[in-house]
Formats: sequence, structure tokens, C-alpha cells
Amino acid sequence: MEYSTQEIYDLLLDCSEKKDSRRWNRFRKDNHELRINLCERSLRKAMLHEFNLSNIDFTNCDMRNAKLQNANLKGANLTQVNLANAILKGANLQNSNRTDTNFQMVKLDKNTRF
Repeated sequence: MEYSTQEIYDLLLDCSEKKDSRRWNRFRKDNHELRINLCERSLRKAMLHEFNLSNIDFTNCDMRNAKLQNANLKGANLTQVNLANAILKGANLQNSNRTDTNFQMVKLDKNTRF
């Protein structure tokens, strides 16, 4: 099945609002070959705890105050993403592109992986 960028973004926002990581992660598993581009979208204050966000292009996204505890951001493109005041405790950011990413006041812990 084909999905538009807007449909994927709307699904992510809906899952965030409902704190439904299982639904989002099932979508990702069922559509593992899908290349997701969410450049320049707003995910400000998004509740993305335990979401699989691996290999997504988030270039220029506003993710200020996002809750990303234990999120999988492995291989994500975080170029010029604003993560100010986000919670990244336990998140996996391995192999992510973090060029010019704003990590000001980000909350990390010993389980956050870079």
C-alpha cells in the first residue's frame, strides 16, 4: 500500500496524542521498506516514548519538548532538528545524522546511546 507523507505524519501525530507506540510500531513493522520523510514538520511536545523512528528523515523538524524516552532513532536524519528541552533518556541515536542539531537542555541518561 502507498502512503502520502501527510498520511504518515497524521498517523504519527494521532499515535503520539494517544500515546500509542504499539500502533505506530506495528505500522513500521508492516511497512519496513517505506522511506519516511518528515522534513520541516512540527513534532513539538510530541509523546513518542518507545516509538520506532529509525531511518526517518526529520531534517529541520521542530521537536522541542518532545518526549522520546526509549525511542529508536537509529539511522535517523536529525540534521538541523530542534530538540531543545526534549527528553531522550534511553533513546537510541546510533548512526543518526546530528549535524547542526539543537540539543540545548536535552535530558539524557546513561542509557542514551549515540
